[in-house]
Amino acid sequence: LGTGQLRNETARMLNEVFRVTPQGQNAKSSPFIPKNSGVCLLNPKRAQQLAIVFRRSPVPLQKLCSALLALDFSVLGHLGEEEIDGLLQAWPTSFDFQLVERYKGPIQELRDVEQCIKQMSAVPRSEARLKLLRLSRSLDGLGHFLEQFKLLRCACEELLNSKTLRRLLEEALTMGNYINGDAGAGFSLDAFSHLKSLKGAAGTTALHCLCASCAQEDPDFC
Repeated sequence: LGTGQLRNETARMLNEVFRVTPQGQNAKSSPFIPKNSGVCLLNPKRAQQLAIVFRRSPVPLQKLCSALLALDFSVLGHLGEEEIDGLLQAWPTSFDFQLVERYKGPIQELRDVEQCIKQMSAVPRSEARLKLLRLSRSLDGLGHFLEQFKLLRCACEELLNSKTLRRLLEEALTMGNYINGDAGAGFSLDAFSHLKSLKGAAGTTALHCLCASCAQEDPDFC
């Protein structure tokens, strides 16, 4: 074993699979490319944190701000709940906005991070609008449940308005009182399982008798 020659096709496959890829060749492009040049207003740690968030955002910042400003979330259809949560966790604070707002120089001289914050500050209550976007995403999945609730409600209304069911319950109460030899005021629904287990001659159950009695009075019962 191990002395045979490797086939050329196998060798090519191995070379293709384990080929070393130059760093950055397959890196995902980002709409935000942070730069250290320009006027720096934020401390380095905070600027780096925001830069990471902006870089990972799948939506260009200008498009996100426009959608938040117009409350038009339809253009952000591919922005998922996890991405929104990531933005909310590192969204610029009021202190960040105040630092940038106090700057009176040319905007183009700011560092990219500060320029992004300046653009975001043009959206009133931007964080609240982003939370509203998060809420709208969570409500998208409720359509199926709302439809199920609607069906359940219709089923309950049919049961409440069913004359056949009312007749069945009345007949079951009458039969139960006859079997027990008393005049009970009512019974629980799980008593129907006892009717099935109560057997007489030839294996006929009390439930059979109940259905036969209802069918005799109403031919359309069964």
